[in-house]
Amino acid sequence: MLVSMFVLQNAALAEVGLSAKVGTLGIGADLTVGLFDQLNTRLGFAFANYDVNRNEMDNRYVSDIGVELEWRTISLLLDWHPFSNGFRISAGGIVNQNKVTLSAKPSQTVSIDDQEFAVSSLDGDITFPQFVPYVGIGYGNAGKADEDTHFRFSFDLGAMFQGAGEVALKATAVNSALQSALDNAVEGQIDEYKDDVESFKIYPVISFGVSYVF
Repeated sequence: MLVSMFVLQNAALAEVGLSAKVGTLGIGADLTVGLFDQLNTRLGFAFANYDVNRNEMDNRYVSDIGVELEWRTISLLLDWHPFSNGFRISAGGIVNQNKVTLSAKPSQTVSIDDQEFAVSSLDGDITFPQFVPYVGIGYGNAGKADEDTHFRFSFDLGAMFQGAGEVALKATAVNSALQSALDNAVEGQIDEYKDDVESFKIYPVISFGVSYVF
């Protein structure tokens, strides 16, 4: 009974803050709710889109190809403020819908796995596990009001453990007689991409923002 009254009392006194942020996951916002004196919960989202021009690409593997990065994340975190100030230790989970899409209809031969092919279309994507853990540290307490100001500066430095990405790639040969050889080259190309994707198993999360506590 006493525990229930304590929880209800703290819930009734909970303060709420909204934050706008920008960082390695894109631009987004957080909703922070104060649970107890040193503990908040934080719901956030972030997104970003970036189209890579063919002239900006590394042509080691495939030439004449367009790439689009689609970053989409929803996070649910607990923020612990061990010193009852802005410093926080955060942990929780992220719904990870980050994706890299590749597509092209080349007008000339392309290099796939160090071999030249005439292809009519080339499509692929790189996807990651949909739910991944997050841990990090940061500064800013949007779950606790201040007598002087309702505004806060916020900062996060952490890691999203998204594991190895799944690589898919499909190409259609102009000459159907070469489709089997092209398929084998594509498999070798996928192995090359998988080696590159390994470096994204742990994705760094850095963000800066401004919060308003109601």
